[in-house]
Amino acid sequence: MAAYSFVDVSAMLTGPTEVIDLGSGSANSEEGIVVTMTYAKNTLTIGADGDGMHTLHGGKSGTVTVSLIKASHVNKKLMIAYNAQSKSSALWGNNVIVIRNPVSGDIITVRSCAFQKIPDLQNAKEANVLSWVFDCIKIDALLGEFSWKLKLTVMSIEVKNSMCLTSLKVTQKLLPVLSGLTGELQKLR
Repeated sequence: MAAYSFVDVSAMLTGPTEVIDLGSGSANSEEGIVVTMTYAKNTLTIGADGDGMHTLHGGKSGTVTVSLIKASHVNKKLMIAYNAQSKSSALWGNNVIVIRNPVSGDIITVRSCAFQKIPDLQNAKEANVLSWVFDCIKIDALLGEFSWKLKLTVMSIEVKNSMCLTSLKVTQKLLPVLSGLTGELQKLR
């Protein structure tokens, strides 16, 4: 049986003023990262006689909500980006967010994102969660599949990369020895 973990999720916000890691390792709260579409993709219309039709809507807008614990170092980076981008309309709404899960193959690309507002800032007995909400014009998502085959492929690639790095290190160590042997062989000739 396959398993999911937020630890595998990476997310990156790239904008005109910054590049900020939003995925695992950013001190995300339990809510994590939520992508929500603004509208339904379809409208069902039923006529008086019971016949019906579907209407496909072209919109791909929505929101991305990144929830971080109060002590997350990413809150400062997002606040700096918010302040910088809100200085000019030339900078506003030009963020791209890419969310990936390499274990399942999920990839969500979100374009033309603007900060909706700064999170509610509360100083209480217990620290709260700061939810950064981005309004987004285009959301494209492709969900992958949690499977053993994919995991084995990823592990195989990691092993091959590790073996290449190991052989590269061995080669680097052997180069002086081999060049010394080549010099000795040339002297014997």
